[in-house]
Parts: sequence; C-alpha cells; structure tokens
Amino acid sequence: MPLARSSLLPVIVELAEKHGVAAADLFDDLDLDPSQFSHPTTVIESSALIDAVAYAARASGRRDFGLKVATSDDPRALAPIGFLANHCGTTAEALAITTRHLSTHNRALEYSFLAEGPNYVCRLRLAAQGKYPSAQYIEMCLGLCARLCTLFVGDAWRPETVLFEHDREADPAAYHRAFRAPVRFGQEMNAVVMRRADLDQPIDRDNPAIQDLLKALAEIQERESREDIVVRLGPVLRSLLAVDGAAAARAAKLLGLSPRTLQRRLAERGTTFQQVLDDVRLSLVREHLPRPGMTLAELAPILGFSEASAVSRFLRATGGFKHHKKKDGPALPAAE
Repeated sequence: MPLARSSLLPVIVELAEKHGVAAADLFDDLDLDPSQFSHPTTVIESSALIDAVAYAARASGRRDFGLKVATSDDPRALAPIGFLANHCGTTAEALAITTRHLSTHNRALEYSFLAEGPNYVCRLRLAAQGKYPSAQYIEMCLGLCARLCTLFVGDAWRPETVLFEHDREADPAAYHRAFRAPVRFGQEMNAVVMRRADLDQPIDRDNPAIQDLLKALAEIQERESREDIVVRLGPVLRSLLAVDGAAAARAAKLLGLSPRTLQRRLAERGTTFQQVLDDVRLSLVREHLPRPGMTLAELAPILGFSEASAVSRFLRATGGFKHHKKKDGPALPAAE
C-alpha cells in the first residue's frame, strides 16, 4: 500500500473549493480525515491523492482539473522540488534528481529520466490505483514537470511532445495552455519529451520567477518549522501505524528531520518519541472502542501490533483504562 505525503492535498482541496466543490464532500467521498489537510508532513495512501484529483474534476465538471492544479500559481505545488533551483546546475540535473526525490514524497510515483537521441524523456508510471481513473492525476504530474522546466529554462520553452496512455480528458485548448506543444493520447507511455539542448543549459538563478518561488517556499518552510513538533508528529504516526511501522527514523524522514533532531526537539517539549507514540495509540483506542463488535484482534493492526496480546500488554503498561467484558469478544478497555 504506497504512501504519500499530503503536501499537494491542500492545493487540490482549495482549488476544488474555488470551483464549487465542498471540501467536506471531498473528504467524505474519499474517507479522509480532515486533519490530513492540516499539515504537509501528514502521510496518506497514494490512492487517496489520485482519487482527490479525479473526484474534484468530476464534482466540479472541470475535466481539465488536473491541468489546473499543475498550472496554478500556488507555490506549494512545487514545494517538494522547487528548492532544486539552488542546488542544480542545469534543468536536466534538476529533473534527474527530481525523479529520484519524488518517490520519498509519494511511493506510488515511478519516474524515469533518460536521454534518447537528441531528447530527454521524463516518463511516469503509477504503482497505485484508487477507485477512480488516474488520468487526472497523471495529467497533473506531467503538467507539473512541464511547469518546472518552464520555470528553470524560461517562458519561451516548450516540450517537443507530451504523451498519455489514456484518452483525451479535456478540451484541446486546455492542453495547449498547459503544455504549448503537441499532445498525443492512447500512447504506450505517459511522458514529456524535451530537447536535450534546452535542458542542458545552466539554470538562471537570477530569474525573478525562480527568486519569487524560492522566497515563497522559504516562508512556507519557516512557518512549518515554528509549529509544535508534537502536533506535527501526531498525524504522521497515525498514518504510519497501520501500514508502514511507526519507527522513529521513518517518522523523522517524513518530517524532514534527522532522527537525532526529532528526539532533541521532542525533549525540548518535555516528551519523547515513545510517549507521543503511546498517546497516539491511546487516542486510536478511544476512537475505535465505540465500534460494535470491536475485539482486541481487530484493534491490533490499527495500533501497529501484530496480535491481540500485544494490545493487552500495551494497555496494561500505559494504564488509564479499565477493562470490561463484551458479549461478542474478549475484554476490551473502556475510557475512565
């Protein structure tokens, strides 16, 4: 079950609202917790991001919704890769790093960036599928690729061609606005084909558009860094528990911190990683306890345990709960 950081989710939800889609309806349809909208370090299933774009397109009637996300002025859409402008010599180098880096933000993204004759080909595969078709999400991803190249190379840049495996979703004019290049559908791959001569040019760091993006991203990063580390860590642990293991190293990576820095910042707040993890598990117990027929065996994977006995040991160790007998299962904890 691939996971993704939810950094794009606020961009998708806010744009959907501008086109008349209620955020509550989107979260309800996708069975997402609205708290996952609150911070970009929250991790969710990759399929939920795919479905968020598809749902917004359907509910708004905008068949170009994925392209709208890609071409929006919101700097958060480029947050995972925008800082590469300061660390790469050429656009080709930036794209090569991006194809590796984005998998840490979304495990369902499988990018490749290869030289083929006079061109570079940036190809996208998805290792996840939601309940809706992925065409809108794929168009968003390749649109963001083209936007990044335009930013680094210059406004006059255009790809050679853009290829999609799916059939055309939107009006041809929408693709022309997004890519300003030939777009072909029903192809063998999803890819942006670009001239090597364009992407091998040095990135102009004095470009006002790049400077504006870097400034905006720095402000976002600074704002996030001031947030309570315990508040940031909680949603990450909730997402990791059931699917990927709530290890400190994994959580720190998703927060953009080293494990040592995470432990230090938690110590500054008078707590530890284990204490926060225990608190998150206890909150999950309280949430799931009212469900009819809930047993310790059913509760175990929700809390990140492999068996019911581990739940019992955890509840005895943490205290604060009483046990009572249920007619349809073993003893369960009840909040005091």
